[in-house]
This record gives sequence, C-alpha cells and structure tokens, in this order.
Amino acid sequence: MTLLALAVLMYRSQVFSRPTAVWGLVAAALVAVPSNFGTVGLAFALASLVPSAVFAVLVARRLFASPPLLVHLTMPTAATHRFPSKQPA
Repeated sequence: MTLLALAVLMYRSQVFSRPTAVWGLVAAALVAVPSNFGTVGLAFALASLVPSAVFAVLVARRLFASPPLLVHLTMPTAATHRFPSKQPA
C-alpha cells in the first residue's frame, strides 16, 4: 500500500517523471498479490522484482541529481535559537 501511495504522489508531482511513477504503479500492482498465494503469488512476486528495481534506479538517479535539501533548510544556532535559561538552584 505504501508503494502505491508513493507512486500516486509521484505521478502528481513535478519532481519525478511520469515513467518513474508508472514503474512504481506497476511494481505496486504486482506486489499486491501475496507471495504465499500459491503458484500465482510466486509468479507475481518474481515478476515484481523487475519493475521494483527499475523504479528504485529511477528514483535514485533523480534524488542524486537534485540539489541537497539542507541547502534550503536552516538549522537553529545559538544566536538564532533561544534556549531556556537555567536558574541557579
């Protein structure tokens, strides 16, 4: 279910390409069949390996190509963050 939700969000996003989202949707559809469902489950489990691997590679390529997220985030420092003062006992 998580892969399905992630792929749907990627499909609607401008960050990831449509083929990346489609590979995720295909992988999610194949993973939906439990592997202990007999021969059909085993076939679906083995078939889900290919789209899952392609999806992982496409996501990794996009994430490595994007600028680091920490550039846009600022960590509070002692000068900008007020720490509670400790009162002497």
